[in-house]
Amino acid sequence: MEKCFECNNPAQAQHHVVPKVLGGTKTVLLCDDCHSKVHDTEMLKMGSLIRQQRKEAGSPAAGEKYWGGCRPYGFDVIEKHLVHNEEEQKIIKDMLEWRNKGSTIQTITDTLNGNGTPSATGNAWHYMSVRKILQREVKGTAHSSIKINERNL
Repeated sequence: MEKCFECNNPAQAQHHVVPKVLGGTKTVLLCDDCHSKVHDTEMLKMGSLIRQQRKEAGSPAAGEKYWGGCRPYGFDVIEKHLVHNEEEQKIIKDMLEWRNKGSTIQTITDTLNGNGTPSATGNAWHYMSVRKILQREVKGTAHSSIKINERNL
């Protein structure tokens, strides 16, 4: 018995790579499970695929492939990979230290704006942006000497 092109289970269907109505003539063998995934219109919407990929990949770390969107604060994108931005990494370390000393997220936001510290977009800092950076850093901190209670974020 022939195997599924995708998962190597026994194949039960011939799937047209290009739909027949568009002139497609080539097929691949698929099992019923893989064939149903191909025809799940919700699953195949580009937004759904991107969300699923990002969910599985998690937040990219330094050196990992960058899939697009706004660059995360503290990183530069060089040849589709994230590379630490040392100046912004120092600011993140300051943010973590301020939070560790009891500063509220709003106080940190106000301090960054008051100091004229540019955000990743060059606009003013917002509470949620600061909060997300702190959450990201606490979950997979590169600044391991700084400990923050994640429940306070």
